[in-house]
Amino acid sequence: MEKEELYWEQRARVNWLQNGDKNNVFFHRFASQRQKRNKVERLFDDSGNSVDTTKNLLNLATSYFTELFHSDGVASPEVILEGVEPCITSQMNEKLDCEFTYDEVLKALKAMSPLKASGEDGLGAIFYQRFWHIVGRDVSRFCIELLNGEHDYETINHT
Repeated sequence: MEKEELYWEQRARVNWLQNGDKNNVFFHRFASQRQKRNKVERLFDDSGNSVDTTKNLLNLATSYFTELFHSDGVASPEVILEGVEPCITSQMNEKLDCEFTYDEVLKALKAMSPLKASGEDGLGAIFYQRFWHIVGRDVSRFCIELLNGEHDYETINHT
């Protein structure tokens, strides 16, 4: 039985390699068979009720995956963090907690590739790098205020 099954499996592969991508009867039968096999005609909800209309199938699948990927959050992160060794020293933490500065914004701008993807305004980093002497104070002030929580990210987060 195993030999016969292997024989038919290999023959099907050969048949597919020879005829699979051609616009012929074999291709259409294979595609139709696969489409029928992959079609979801009925699902059962949590109560065991059968759902078979397209709209109800869509609603049931959407609610299932919404619930599946929904998180109620972590009750106590301290329990999870108990096994993590701290690697940030107090000096590092002080540096991380410092206010952002004009020089840091300029350093970040200079580190950007000048001709990569432009921003929403259509201006790439090259514009800001070339005309920093004109726009630098205003741009850095806005960036610093944004990083310090004085502006809402929604105003710039349209990507």
